Amino acid sequence: MRRALSTWTLKPAWRRPFLLPLHGRVSGPFGLVRIINGRFRGRHTGVDIAAPEGTPVAATNDGRVVLASRLFLEGNTVIIDHGLGLFSLYLHLKEIFVRKGQKIRRGQSLGLVGASGRAKGPHLHWGIVLRGKKVDPFSLLDVLGEKGWRRGLSKRP
Repeated sequence: MRRALSTWTLKPAWRRPFLLPLHGRVSGPFGLVRIINGRFRGRHTGVDIAAPEGTPVAATNDGRVVLASRLFLEGNTVIIDHGLGLFSLYLHLKEIFVRKGQKIRRGQSLGLVGASGRAKGPHLHWGIVLRGKKVDPFSLLDVLGEKGWRRGLSKRP
C-alpha cells in the first residue's frame, strides 16, 4: 500500500465536486481511538460506512487506479490517485471491478461492499490520503464536495 501512495500525478484528474462513495450509517468515525487487547493501537484513519453486503461502491471522483488487490488486513482494496497527491482508499470490498492502471470516472462502480480482511461485518472503510497525510474524508467533502463548490471554496483546477 505504501508504494501505491508514494508517487502521484502532478495534475488534478478531477473537474467536478467529490462524492460520497455510498450512503449508509457511519459505524466508525475518523480519528476514533483503537484499543486492541486493552492496549492503544492508534486512531482510525478513515470512515467506516455500514451497508448491506453487495452494495455498489462508487469512485469519489475521477482518477487512476494505483492499487486493486487483496491485502491481508484491509481485504479487497482499491486506491485511486486523483492527482496533486490526493488519493482515495476503499477497503474490505467483497468484489473488485477495476484493475491497476485503469482510468476511473466519478461515480463509477469500483466494487461491492463486503467484509474481507479484518472486518467485523459488511462495511466500506473509506480513506483519504493527501500528500502522505491521512485526512478525514468528510473534511474533503466539506471543501471539494458539492458544499464547497457551491460556497466558492473550491474552484475548478
